[in-house]
Amino acid sequence: MNFESIISHMNDHHKSNLVDLCKKFGGIEQVQDVFLKSVDFNGLDLVYNDKENLRVEFPKKADENTIKDAIISLCMSAKSEQNFSGVEKELNEFMLSFNSVALATLNTNGEVVCSYAPFVSTQWGNYIYISEVSEHFNNIKVNPNNMEIMFLEDESKAASVILRKRLRYRVNASFLERGERFDQIYDEFE
Repeated sequence: MNFESIISHMNDHHKSNLVDLCKKFGGIEQVQDVFLKSVDFNGLDLVYNDKENLRVEFPKKADENTIKDAIISLCMSAKSEQNFSGVEKELNEFMLSFNSVALATLNTNGEVVCSYAPFVSTQWGNYIYISEVSEHFNNIKVNPNNMEIMFLEDESKAASVILRKRLRYRVNASFLERGERFDQIYDEFE
């Protein structure tokens, strides 16, 4: 990846990250018209508010093989400094964007089994649909209080395969008997 393509990519696709960098490393509250002017193996040169310059150094010198990860890491560190008031909303929106969820359950031998199941969030709570013949059905029946679920961002949507968004919960499961409520929730899966 050459420096010109990095500059072009950052300016075309990551303006919000450049704003975050100015706020964290420059202490700037109001950032407008930000762009990446230049990049080298030591850091980034930003221009913001029409004429102000800001140099942001990498924690350690990068090279051709590490510069992409150095920039991603720097941008992620700046984002983590933001106000967390919207985190709950972001987590909920992320979770609700899924129609399935990854499951980690324990079988009767204490071995971990990884699988997935259809997922739906309703006014009555969050539900998965599992078949009685599936391996994880028995695992959950035997160990309903020892399982995890994970929502994992699609690789094609992630900034990098190593930086995929993920949301994990340690959960307790209970089975919903067939009946009116079961039918209402089942209809949500269709």
